[in-house]
Amino acid sequence: MSQVPECQKYACAIQDCLGKNNYQESKCTEALKALEVCCQQLLDNGGSSACCPKRKYSKEAREGNKKSTQN
Repeated sequence: MSQVPECQKYACAIQDCLGKNNYQESKCTEALKALEVCCQQLLDNGGSSACCPKRKYSKEAREGNKKSTQN
């Protein structure tokens, strides 16, 4: 029996939401935020998941995004 990847339930919730809302991302902000929070916590604590790409959710990526928005 394979283990469900961490944060997968949030990634699936996003897909469900997008499908129900004609793929309008603006209607799924709560689901998107839930995945973001899950992934950030997971990666900050040394975990990993196929649902949480480091280039998007790691602390380094977040710090890089802050720097680019400040310029």
